[in-house]
Amino acid sequence: MCVDQTIKEIKKRGCDEDSVAYRQLIEAIMPSDLTEDPPQITLLYMVEAGSHDIVVVVDPDNVIVETDESNNFVKVDKKMGSSWGLLDVGVEIIAKYSVPVIILGATFALIGVAGVVMYGRRMEALTQFAEKSSMLANFHDDDDIVF
Repeated sequence: MCVDQTIKEIKKRGCDEDSVAYRQLIEAIMPSDLTEDPPQITLLYMVEAGSHDIVVVVDPDNVIVETDESNNFVKVDKKMGSSWGLLDVGVEIIAKYSVPVIILGATFALIGVAGVVMYGRRMEALTQFAEKSSMLANFHDDDDIVF
């Protein structure tokens, strides 16, 4: 199953790897009696949010000998997608980007807290230095002061 590509594009260059929605290798299917309905195959895949064109490709390399080679590419008649539409797209975007945004937010918050703590300690150190400097100013003999 190929998503969001036309039959013409698929025949020309194949289904792009990132457009492959589902891939299954089926060894052989033969009806036991020609009067019976042909066998049916159910293809399940994870649908991305939004509306997509689906093309089902059977025997893309023409390896299987068939009486009719023209029916190997069939476009699904209607667009496939979720019933919630834009809401599903929003949920998918939130799910995709929420963890990185939370990590970045936590990192910036941690940097901010570290900056505030460093600023507070610097102010405290400057205050203590000013207090000690004012106590040293009371000494009249500068020769006795040793650092």
